[in-house]
Amino acid sequence: MLDKCIADAKYHQAIRMVIECRRLDKLEEAVVWSDNVHTTINYCIDVSYSFVNKREYRVVLANLLYWLSRATNWAKFSATAGLGVIHRGHLQQGRSLMAPYLPQGGAGSGGSPYSEGGALYALGLIYANHGEGIKQFLRESLHNTNVEVIQHGVCLGLGLAAIRTADDDIFDEIKIVLYTDSAVAGEAAGISMGLLMVGTASEKAAKMLAYAHETQHEKIIRGLALGIALTVYGREEEADTLIEQMTRDQDPIL
Repeated sequence: MLDKCIADAKYHQAIRMVIECRRLDKLEEAVVWSDNVHTTINYCIDVSYSFVNKREYRVVLANLLYWLSRATNWAKFSATAGLGVIHRGHLQQGRSLMAPYLPQGGAGSGGSPYSEGGALYALGLIYANHGEGIKQFLRESLHNTNVEVIQHGVCLGLGLAAIRTADDDIFDEIKIVLYTDSAVAGEAAGISMGLLMVGTASEKAAKMLAYAHETQHEKIIRGLALGIALTVYGREEEADTLIEQMTRDQDPIL
């Protein structure tokens, strides 16, 4: 039905349908193929405003913020990090949008470490693969805290913001967190290392595997296993040696 609307040049009808079906790929198609892109985009904006101005939308948002204020511990971390998904791609306003939840005057400055860690993770989600404007702030946040929950969030955020950059300096900074052998922070550090080295088939995977054999924390081993897998993402036959090594490993997690 969507394809027929687009083929019949009924772009406004198609847009209403794709919003209902949550098919953003088809939304882009309807806009690109329309006779007047500018008018079609304006129509999309009008539809967006109609949703935002609905009382039901405001009630849902108010309930979400209320629930966030009542959440505790890891529920608070996840809820705050979820804001990063909502604001994903807002590169100009991302940090200001998350400002109420970020550490004030340095990481671990007295607020809830779960909301602060979640907010730092949210920044990574917002700036994923476009992290030039936020990497330095995340690195400073990592340096300024020894709270494992905040380290967990900032490692994930930094890995996403610097994804596939293979930045040796950031890798070494995250490795320091890994070597503290904190189960909570170390799990995120292992994943973050993999995000930094996605698809590079880097030799650093061998060091990650070596530490997975040294630590006694299952969370760290699990994080490193995922991180190691990310380093050979998409490398096909080049990954066979590492895959064979890990499948034969005596540790069932690896």
